[in-house]
Amino acid sequence: MHAGANIESLAVGLNIDKALFTIVTTGNRSAIANLVKQLSKLVKVRYVEDITHAMRVERELVLFKVRAPPGPARTEVLQLVDIFRARVIDVSGAAAVHALTPALSVSR
Repeated sequence: MHAGANIESLAVGLNIDKALFTIVTTGNRSAIANLVKQLSKLVKVRYVEDITHAMRVERELVLFKVRAPPGPARTEVLQLVDIFRARVIDVSGAAAVHALTPALSVSR
């Protein structure tokens, strides 16, 4: 990538016949414009939109996995996770995956 634009996060949503990429980046106006231009040149890119100045909802997501075998250790982990209002996403034999999403923020 050209100097001046750094990708802070990249999220990909898959559909049957396409993928939606959401890229959060920092840089000056010309760096962002150059990034949009370069992305538009990629094969099979249908549409690129700069939403810097658009109304949008931003939300962070933290996924974390905790090793907690069945028994008292797992019970304690679940109690701690509940205190922070995280959700249990998956539980396996020796671990559990949790998600934490802070409050929504509307940006302009």
